[in-house]
Amino acid sequence: MTAKPWVIGTMAAAAIALLLAPVASRASLGQDEASAETDRAHLNGQRAMRARAAHAAYAVQELQLPSGTTVREYVSSSGKIFAVSWQGPTLPDLEQIMGADHYKTFMHAPDARQVPRRLRSLRRDELVVHSAGRPRAFSGHAYIPALVPPGVQVEELR
Repeated sequence: MTAKPWVIGTMAAAAIALLLAPVASRASLGQDEASAETDRAHLNGQRAMRARAAHAAYAVQELQLPSGTTVREYVSSSGKIFAVSWQGPTLPDLEQIMGADHYKTFMHAPDARQVPRRLRSLRRDELVVHSAGRPRAFSGHAYIPALVPPGVQVEELR
């Protein structure tokens, strides 16, 4: 049995559309370093610097957002984003930089400490987040403890 020409054409068009469709990927905690470019594009940020930190176990990729907020992504020598931090007059898109799953865990965690509009923090084996601030003065950080390189003090990740 042979396929009708219109069926073959439809299938070919569908295959081409799938190949040309943009892949929705987000850089976030636990993702590869190469995916950090997605954050830069989504946040409309300018790469302010990319430097090896004082600690040889990781590199820091810094984005300067149009709002004046700075986002830092900490990349281990194995190429994984193990932490992110932010500081500035506005909150960045936390779902973008943390990743959807980590963001949902943080926002919906019944064990997260919260002081209305000032501080929200979460400490779990799989995720640590601390976010504080008020208009024109926000800061915070998030990291995956299991991915923090040996010898790195989390206090450095600010």
